[in-house]
Amino acid sequence: MADARESRLPKWAQEELRRLRQSLAVERKRAAELRGEVGETNVHVQNYGSDDQPLPSGASVKFHLDPEVWNQYITVRVESGQLWLHGGGSLVIHPHVSNALWVGMGER
Repeated sequence: MADARESRLPKWAQEELRRLRQSLAVERKRAAELRGEVGETNVHVQNYGSDDQPLPSGASVKFHLDPEVWNQYITVRVESGQLWLHGGGSLVIHPHVSNALWVGMGER
């Protein structure tokens, strides 16, 4: 919150205070994210033995299927109410049952 006395400061000082406030806000947000305080979110890491861990809203999660191969990964995110999957190569969708499927890498 700006102090009323700031309007009497030189323009360069006013600009520096504005810049410092903006930088502080960014750092506070980053610190909160690092502490796990992500606020309202639509992404959680599901842990069956403990509470789910929230991630920042709209976060992408990258799964490496084979750590020895650089392009064997699937990235997942929620966008506009839809689940998006992107792969390092061709994705193959394998139906399992009516409410489950699995996705792998492979040829079409």
